[in-house]
Amino acid sequence: MLLKAAKKCDQNFTSACQSLAEFYDHDRNLHAQWIPQLPERYLSDCYQPLVLKNVGDTLTSLLSAQNFGTPVYGDAATGGSPFRVVAELTFAPDKSQLKANLSVMKMEERGNYTPFAPIPDHAGGPAYNYSTWGMQTQAVVFDLDAPQNYGLGSMNLNNCTWKDKGVQLPDIPTPTAFAPLTSFGFSQQVTHGIIDNISGSNPQGRVHYGNGKGALDFIRCDVTGPPGQNNDNNTHCWELGVRNVPLNLVSLQDLKADKWMAGPDPQVPAALTNFDRGTAITAAQTGQFKPLSQSLSPAQKNIVNAIALRRSEATAKFKARVYKLPNSQANLIQTHEKRLPSKPNPESIPQKN
Repeated sequence: MLLKAAKKCDQNFTSACQSLAEFYDHDRNLHAQWIPQLPERYLSDCYQPLVLKNVGDTLTSLLSAQNFGTPVYGDAATGGSPFRVVAELTFAPDKSQLKANLSVMKMEERGNYTPFAPIPDHAGGPAYNYSTWGMQTQAVVFDLDAPQNYGLGSMNLNNCTWKDKGVQLPDIPTPTAFAPLTSFGFSQQVTHGIIDNISGSNPQGRVHYGNGKGALDFIRCDVTGPPGQNNDNNTHCWELGVRNVPLNLVSLQDLKADKWMAGPDPQVPAALTNFDRGTAITAAQTGQFKPLSQSLSPAQKNIVNAIALRRSEATAKFKARVYKLPNSQANLIQTHEKRLPSKPNPESIPQKN
């Protein structure tokens, strides 16, 4: 119906056409109707490659300040048996922060060691053959509200949130563990990095455990106490190797767009119906719709206002007869005119007899 009215007014612009034009200009702004249907410009760097490179340093400083304490199983004196060490690193979002949870256990292993096998209490044999210690630490390794504190100060993450677990790392199955170790975060089914390795016989002091999977590379731990201590309590882990951790973010604008549902068919303005019937547009009809500004976001309002300002400035220039084409358009017209063939001289045109 609007296209029909436009064609009619294009052929003969009457006072009724003027009233209809003013209605759409002031009360039914088409630009303001288009803008809410268009996707908003991305305002953040949510989909840029964002990688954490210093997670190992952060966790090492916390890990070295803790110790294994006393055994959760068996006795504190070990007799030269190999030590199995299992470490699990798991990431989890918490509001704007990304937290890393590290669980570490060491066990005197006098049985047949199998990597990533369940961690049992060996109830079938003497407990002192399988003395076990555990500890756990947690650290904030990133904050969306303060990326500059983690080496990503140039990134704008104001409109980002965590996707899934916040990291682009696969889930790795974890071995089940007997009850005392669950209080240190074991038996969680999946993790993002794991080390499960064993030392040689009669280990002394600090031992390197490598061959980690996922985010974890290696860990170095004291498996025995100082000489003369006669027990292996209160030992430490001193270094943790963590591979680069890619973040996994999503735009809040996309989440909002995913929830978008088409509204009802647009209502035909009574002013347009009256125009089509040849009757006058009344003041009551111009107030048929609520102000469109109520349905626009701040960013969309800025766009609509900028369009309105440009239109009003252009209209004022036309009325004042000072409107000039932009230089780019004027140059384009001049270039086109130069390519046109020159007009022939009338005297050079042969005359018919």
